[in-house]
Amino acid sequence: MALPHSDRPSMGEPTLKEKAWEPSFEEGILAAWKAEPNLYAFAPARRQPVYVIDTPPPYPSGSWHIGAVMAYSMIDMIARAHRMLGLAVLFPFGLDRNGINIERTVEKKTGKPLHRWDREAFIAECRKEIEAIGNGLLEVAIRVGLSADFAHTYYTDSDEYRAFSQAIFLELWPKGLFYRGERPTFWCPVCETPLAEADIEYEDRAASLVWMKFPILSGGGDLTIATTRPELLAACRAVMVHPDDARYRSLPGKEVRVPLYGQEVPIIAHPNAKPEFGSGAAMICSYGDMVDIAMFRDLRLEPVKAIDESGRMTEAAGFLKGLKVDAAREKAIDELRVRGALEKVEAIVHKTPTCSRSLNPIEFISSDAWYLKQLEFREDLKRAAHEMEFRPPRHR
Repeated sequence: MALPHSDRPSMGEPTLKEKAWEPSFEEGILAAWKAEPNLYAFAPARRQPVYVIDTPPPYPSGSWHIGAVMAYSMIDMIARAHRMLGLAVLFPFGLDRNGINIERTVEKKTGKPLHRWDREAFIAECRKEIEAIGNGLLEVAIRVGLSADFAHTYYTDSDEYRAFSQAIFLELWPKGLFYRGERPTFWCPVCETPLAEADIEYEDRAASLVWMKFPILSGGGDLTIATTRPELLAACRAVMVHPDDARYRSLPGKEVRVPLYGQEVPIIAHPNAKPEFGSGAAMICSYGDMVDIAMFRDLRLEPVKAIDESGRMTEAAGFLKGLKVDAAREKAIDELRVRGALEKVEAIVHKTPTCSRSLNPIEFISSDAWYLKQLEFREDLKRAAHEMEFRPPRHR
């Protein structure tokens, strides 16, 4: 029996005639994708189940790294799989075009620091740079074949996006969900600006571990404390030891006198103390690190602002007032030595949080800002999370 005529190649004939892949083939494919921008637009049919992907917008500050491409490729696999299952998939794509990284990129490219720029000229240069970098990032995203809705690419610095953000603020403000408060923030004294956690890099740097004697008020003797931040003695509001540290089991509940400043502070037992670091006893100051911030919050201690936004010691630091942090640290060590409160100074390598822009060590400084209430909705959020399906479940 004769088979029906077909223009398709027979089963033994390959569909692709080329014996080897040529990079030039990609240009034709790319052109076809660009000619059909609505290829992956979100357009659900009536009663079609919807699958929404909350895509984190990448931040364009340079060429898109292969690691980022890999992460978005995994998101793309999820999107494609659910389309094949018959769901209408919303896979948005946008660019986060706000932040400190693009400013740093412009400073590096021009060799001109931020404080030497006219404000409007600097903003214009940032917009020009982020436009070029952003377009390159989008080109890569399309070229690698992400099945995102590029027809509706969004930008966090667009008028539309800002209006949307402002509308949310206007909706929440009458409900009393915003409040003003003073909270510790990551702060760069060189840039004189608050930092996001993403703007911080941790580096191993040489440091001095200063061993000091704190007189114990009841029973006599001294409690030795080792710290890399002796300039914060004025801001010390408590000291802590680990509850399982046999060396200090008799001390919690007693008080010590802080050297150089004389304030009397309690000794507390707390698991945040590290028996293996220094003497095992630690100051709780405002603020030397993230542990200090947590301890001040949990113990409801009254903070003292010993360092200002320019990185100089405040009036609260007494004889150190006006000094930069490094100079204040050295002077504090000298004064401890003069007063007989210094045991030793040990050279160590210390993991130091630094500003990714200035490469300067950051400070933790209290600043006045607006905050959105969240804790009162904690139970509602937990309940909603348990009503959702998480894959894998451990990410709940």
